[in-house]
Amino acid sequence: LIAHFTCNAVFGRELQLGRCRLVLDDHPCPDARVSFFLFTRANPIEGQQVEIGLRGKNSISLSHYNSSRPSKILIHGYNGHKYLDLLMDIKTEYLLEGDYNVLTVDWRSLSARPCYPLAAINTKHAGKCVAHFIRQLLMLTTDQIHLIGFSLGAHVAASAAMHLRPIKVARITDPMSCDHHRSLMYFAESIRSVAGFWGWPCSNMAAYLQFRCPPRGAPCLMGANTPNTSRGFCLVYTAESPPYALGRWTSNNTRWNNRILPEKWNPKQIDSNLIV
Repeated sequence: LIAHFTCNAVFGRELQLGRCRLVLDDHPCPDARVSFFLFTRANPIEGQQVEIGLRGKNSISLSHYNSSRPSKILIHGYNGHKYLDLLMDIKTEYLLEGDYNVLTVDWRSLSARPCYPLAAINTKHAGKCVAHFIRQLLMLTTDQIHLIGFSLGAHVAASAAMHLRPIKVARITDPMSCDHHRSLMYFAESIRSVAGFWGWPCSNMAAYLQFRCPPRGAPCLMGANTPNTSRGFCLVYTAESPPYALGRWTSNNTRWNNRILPEKWNPKQIDSNLIV
């Protein structure tokens, strides 16, 4: 394996190992390899590439961006891209639910297969560029910005939050369940779900793994509509097929009656039907 170290005015310092690329901490932003695409109700299918502070064809001032709307920023993970089906489902649900600016972050060239270890490190740089974009965005809009990162995209969101300090975005979400990809399906459904993904509190992950968290305590709502005041660790049991939301677990509804948990849970059931 041959390693190449480069340094140039456009991309700064980086290390290339075969097809894999590592960008170093002093790498400048904006970076063309971390790009942003806007979806709105005026363009729900094809995203508009947007840039801030430039006068070219991709200037955000020439797009459908509306500074009075809340903004949702979706970030794909390892080996993903801006049109990842599951992220597009979330985008579609948000546009059906309300009038939002939905932006997707495309950092595919820094997160491509088979380069997971370097992609994980590159989340720091991608996050720095997301933070750079948000700082400029805040000059145009209110502070209603919600970051949603999937898989390594959640690390990008965390890096962005770190680079934004002392500025805080309104919300950061990492959709997570025992089924890594199904978590995005759950989150997408939760945006407009009438029943809701209701769960129960659990003290910690260790208690969950030891099956010491049966349904009890105050119900907690999970997903897109989780209150900002919510704290702690909750478990949500779901249906095996859409619609996944079962509603309040304390309710005496038919769907919950059909999904009653046994006294000793089956680990396979937990893996496929619990949101943590």
